[in-house]
Amino acid sequence: MIKSNPLFGAVVALCLWLLPGCSSQVENFPTLVNKGLLGLSTTNPYFGANLFLAKEAEQSTYLFNFLKGRGGPTAIELIEPTFGQVRLLMFYPSAREVYTAEVQELRYRREWVPRGPYAIERGDFRALNEMEQAMNGEPVFLIWGKEHRFRFQNRKVHKKELKPEIPEPPPPTPTPVPKPKSKPKVVVSKGGADSAPKQSPKIEIKPQIGPLTSDQKALLIAKGFAERADNGDLIHQVKSETENLEEIVKWYTGSAAAVEETATANNLDAKSALKTGQKIIIPAGHVKESKAMPANLAK
Repeated sequence: MIKSNPLFGAVVALCLWLLPGCSSQVENFPTLVNKGLLGLSTTNPYFGANLFLAKEAEQSTYLFNFLKGRGGPTAIELIEPTFGQVRLLMFYPSAREVYTAEVQELRYRREWVPRGPYAIERGDFRALNEMEQAMNGEPVFLIWGKEHRFRFQNRKVHKKELKPEIPEPPPPTPTPVPKPKSKPKVVVSKGGADSAPKQSPKIEIKPQIGPLTSDQKALLIAKGFAERADNGDLIHQVKSETENLEEIVKWYTGSAAAVEETATANNLDAKSALKTGQKIIIPAGHVKESKAMPANLAK
């Protein structure tokens, strides 16, 4: 007959009581439990911590709405004591905040209930800050077959500051130096005195005078000009018997040098008396004044 040992029974009862605690309460990725800080990836949704939060967010409405409102964390930590409730820590080092979430078993589902924020412990802050500086953007999650990025406006995105390259200014354009004006050459005569350069005589070019129509002739006479022949000669009409050939020639040519030529052109003598209404031809080559000589000019 085997006698029962009361001590053995107590040990068996203790083992049966501890047996439920030997298995992890974390159904998804239990290998992440009690592994310390677990950083999240901004490019790979299949990273361990990313997959864990994605699977739990699919099952927990509270956790999904928390991530949607607060944004994805920089790192997480799963803590499961030997005796006690499992806790999920979500770290946000840019705000120096940490949130804790515990599991609540409801009737038809399991919910993670977040609480916080709390201050990050000093021993964890340095490692968390290095993790955040290595991140570029928000963590990516694969939830219900679609990629999700939960953004929060206060998250600091560490990017390299790109300074624009400022091109060097072009070299200054040299200012053109004006050339000195050349001095006029001074011609020195044999006697040593300065003499001004000789100027070439001006050649007066008279315009060619063509024949005028009767209307043009009438218009010129109306404006006070003397009548003009088709060859350009002027025709002076004597207005008073006091007029003489010399005065007429002086008026139209500026001098009495052409008196003889004018007399020859009119078959007259230079001293011939003139009659009122008589027409005197002034050769075109000597004409300098085209206006008709006024009647009161003759003496």
